[in-house]
Amino acid sequence: KSILFLLILVIFALFYIGDALVQHSKEMVLQGFFSNDDYNLFDADVIADDFSNYLNLSSKQRVFFDDSLYVELDSSAEYVVASQGKISAYIAAKELDFLITTSDLAKHYSSKIPLMDLEASLPNDLLKNIGNHLRYIEGVDHKEGAYAIDLSDSRFIKDANYKGETSYYFIIPSNAVISEELIAFLKYAFKL
Repeated sequence: KSILFLLILVIFALFYIGDALVQHSKEMVLQGFFSNDDYNLFDADVIADDFSNYLNLSSKQRVFFDDSLYVELDSSAEYVVASQGKISAYIAAKELDFLITTSDLAKHYSSKIPLMDLEASLPNDLLKNIGNHLRYIEGVDHKEGAYAIDLSDSRFIKDANYKGETSYYFIIPSNAVISEELIAFLKYAFKL
């Protein structure tokens, strides 16, 4: 019985390694994180599949979204510290294209991490459609800028018929690139 168990374990391990190698060989076209999603509004796997279809990605391309992150300010709980570390590491490595989080955490991040001024960075045609959702919050320079987009009217909130008190904001680290895929994600989010 133990040999059969070890054989099954080895098969699973080989499958996992093979899948990881295949996924690693694909071009990452967009990477985003969702944090503090207490209401399960942002199912990363479902959104990644749907958005991949929306983009009509080839078999050699992929998007990656992670909804497992949870951050509480002033908490030293291991999971919270690990989540905060992952967000910080991906931003530092210039691997994170966007973060969707609560309005309170977006305001916290904007005071600690340089965020992209969305009014100055997004295309005018997109701003015409979502400009009223821009949120002006204080940045690391202590000046207000259009560093966030309120997602209250996005497909994620409206389609879920969410009536909660928590607002969710879309933010972009200043070291991210405004790619076609990032613009497409915003259009997808607001059904444009």
